[in-house]
Amino acid sequence: MGDRKTWAIILALWVSEITGSFETAMIYAAQRALTDELGDPVKVGWLITSYLLIGAGAAALAGRLGDLFGRKRMLIGMLAVALIGSLVSALSVNYAMLLTGRCLQGLTGAVLPLTIGLVRENLPRRKVPMGIGLMISGASAGTACGLVIGGLIVDSYSWHGVFFTSAVFAAVAIALVAGFLPRSP
Repeated sequence: MGDRKTWAIILALWVSEITGSFETAMIYAAQRALTDELGDPVKVGWLITSYLLIGAGAAALAGRLGDLFGRKRMLIGMLAVALIGSLVSALSVNYAMLLTGRCLQGLTGAVLPLTIGLVRENLPRRKVPMGIGLMISGASAGTACGLVIGGLIVDSYSWHGVFFTSAVFAAVAIALVAGFLPRSP
């Protein structure tokens, strides 16, 4: 496998992991603004908790579903649902809609196990440790982006902006995965 192809695969998976981690952390940057708007910190707590619960369940199931249906297909599906969830949250007009969108975003909890499986599936054996390390660094980078960039967005615009940004990340990740990863066996 050529170096260009290897790096294209790593880029696609790394952006996917940044997307998932951004969605995990961005809510903390928007927490104060959401509490002010919703008037109830418990509701904001459920935006965080529901995402984490669904993410944990999705992570547990995604590996097996990836084995059955293909990891690439599963990753694109999880990112697509997260993109929809981001848009639902961004455009929400009430708490139920916001919570529904946030629950859909929770599926990105499955991104890290899927990206690690795709690294193993697509990279030469000697490059797998580096690829896995880069996926873990994507988790850190996405968390930092969620906190820092998310904070800038909330301060400059509104909490809706972090959800729109998350949708853009998901769309870019889907395009990269669809374009650069070969079909999973």
